[in-house]
Amino acid sequence: MSETPNPSKTRLPGLSADPWDQVKNLVCEFTVDIPLPAFKVGDVLKLGQRTVANTLWPLERDVPLRVNGVVIGYGEFEVVKNHLAVRLTELA
Repeated sequence: MSETPNPSKTRLPGLSADPWDQVKNLVCEFTVDIPLPAFKVGDVLKLGQRTVANTLWPLERDVPLRVNGVVIGYGEFEVVKNHLAVRLTELA
């Protein structure tokens, strides 16, 4: 009696066992969105060093994280040494 090959164990020559290997190095755009609903073109023209843009975003609410425009999760800002960082709190 012959065994049927298991497709999950069958690989084509030259392909990695990890299917993500083919796309791991593709460039994507990662953004953190904080909506400024009342922001106007005039506000953009006034932007300069040390400008503070007020947002209505609640401090206790995590901010949306997007990859290529698609929400992938939520995070919170934190300061790490001299850098502003985002800590992932939830994957969508």
